[in-house]
Amino acid sequence: MTEIETKALAILETFNLDVFPIDVKKLAEKLDLTILEEDFEDAIAGLLYYKNGSGYIGVNKSHHDNRQRFTIGHEIGHHALHHDINELHWDKKSFVFYRADNNSPDKKQESEANQFSAALLMPKTMLKRFIDSENIDLNDEIHIQKLSIKLKVSQQALTFRLLNLGMISYN
Repeated sequence: MTEIETKALAILETFNLDVFPIDVKKLAEKLDLTILEEDFEDAIAGLLYYKNGSGYIGVNKSHHDNRQRFTIGHEIGHHALHHDINELHWDKKSFVFYRADNNSPDKKQESEANQFSAALLMPKTMLKRFIDSENIDLNDEIHIQKLSIKLKVSQQALTFRLLNLGMISYN
């Protein structure tokens, strides 16, 4: 298990979030991150910033609910992986991470935050257990579609996650 997977799972376990769909808004609240729905231009999915010792996640309210959930998970990933809020001192400045179709200056951090969000919304152990208990055929597109609806993630995000976990393959 990767460090990112381990970190996402530890956060879920800490807050007893073990039912699909994972409640990322509740998790953000437990992490003292306030979610603000904003009118961003379409290319911006979300951002994370700190001001006066408080953390905020801005999410594009015009995006589909599944994308908003992934974005919130992504920004929680930045918070968990790339920051120690106790080391940040904010007076009149804000520190911002943004996602804009992978055009961010630090693609490594963006990739890590995406991996974190996938691991958070679709944790490997929970995913395997659910697939087995529900007899989901991962070779059946209708089953994948129903699973993505249950998890409240896009089919694309689910398929990518299943590929990364080696649960399906390109054939």
